[in-house]
Amino acid sequence: MGLKRRTDYLLSELSRAESFSLLAYVAPAALGMAGGDRSRSLFESAWMDRFQVPDAVAFPSGRSSLTALLQAAGVAPGDEVIATGYTCVAVAEGILAAGAKPVWVDIERRSLAMNPDLLPPAITARSRVVVIQHTLGIPAPVVRLVDISRAHDLKVIEDCCLALGSRDSNGDPLGHAGDGAFWSFEVSKTISTGWGGIAQDNTGALGPGLRAARLPQGHIGNVAAARRLLHAGIAGLVLAPGLIGTLGYLLPVLARLGVIGDSSAYTSPDGSAGRSYGAAIGDRHWSVLGRQLARLDANMEGRRRSSTRYAGVLSSHGIEFPEAWSADGVALIRFPLPVIDPDRMTEYFWRWGIPVGRWFDQAISPLPARPAEINYEPGQCPVSEEIAAHMANLPLHGRMSEADMRGACDALDSFLSAYPEERDFISRGFDLASVVRV
Repeated sequence: MGLKRRTDYLLSELSRAESFSLLAYVAPAALGMAGGDRSRSLFESAWMDRFQVPDAVAFPSGRSSLTALLQAAGVAPGDEVIATGYTCVAVAEGILAAGAKPVWVDIERRSLAMNPDLLPPAITARSRVVVIQHTLGIPAPVVRLVDISRAHDLKVIEDCCLALGSRDSNGDPLGHAGDGAFWSFEVSKTISTGWGGIAQDNTGALGPGLRAARLPQGHIGNVAAARRLLHAGIAGLVLAPGLIGTLGYLLPVLARLGVIGDSSAYTSPDGSAGRSYGAAIGDRHWSVLGRQLARLDANMEGRRRSSTRYAGVLSSHGIEFPEAWSADGVALIRFPLPVIDPDRMTEYFWRWGIPVGRWFDQAISPLPARPAEINYEPGQCPVSEEIAAHMANLPLHGRMSEADMRGACDALDSFLSAYPEERDFISRGFDLASVVRV
């Protein structure tokens, strides 16, 4: 992580009090005095009660949750796992860590999710699991995708890392259509303490395998536990509305000095701390996540209100926001905008003090220098690549005050007035039957 400005990893929900709560445990963690799994167990129980599922097993990250789900589903080396071709590289890492090969399927424009028409050609004799992603909280066409998967005797895992709290057209929480699902609580997620993830068992068949996958991993070391608490606590204080413009440089400086580390070094199976890929994080993370889970309904309602206000600004410029992205129950993690030049938009909003993100700026983001490492070839998912080249996201996180939201809406109105060509481009981007082109 260099010394450039970063506006794309804003912690979504970590409050100032929760940040200090994490920092208070840095010293005890370093001395080996902040261990235990009581809060983790309580969080798992709260999750099962809230979502009414047979089992849920907490892990240190979303990607390690995916790996455990694949292992519990019987995926073995040499098997293939089919995944959405508009996603984070963490999905590829989770699949590779299970010994399987990722197979990428391009997306449909209406849902930004896997195109059901393209799934059957991707299925081979080695296919074992289909991973369905709910992009940005927009429900994927799970009925068709699950039906196709079942017809080929494939298990289904839902990637809900960007969709916590969002619901389908029947009012059911996303993540219940397949055999299992997983979530991430890393930076920028709906609830977050910098690290953490959970694997959900929908059938009662995967739970024992999930716990068996976690058992030998043990706990991270004392120094690693302290660094993660320090990283998350500082990030929660620094990357906050009103401070990001002046203090947002502090995290990369601390990373350069070695005070804190890049989270991927701890959560990637081949990172510098890869040996602790599945090792349990400190219990303080789970106690804070439990408090955030308890206020999830208010979090979702706030996101929906903010989305409605952004959509109102677009409407004032003659731009209609897609109904599928604003339907009842849909709670976006960020507000998606397809624009001509995302970098220009990012810089424009930065001058207003508004962080703009890029989920995702590549089909598999960030794409490795050698894409073949994750079994991807440029051009393989053309719709994903085209949308990624133009997609920007406005913030919807729970810490935005009324003044913050008003400033973001004013910045959007000013941007659309300053660049009238963007109005037509966004309209065509939201016309989900058309192709997004400059």
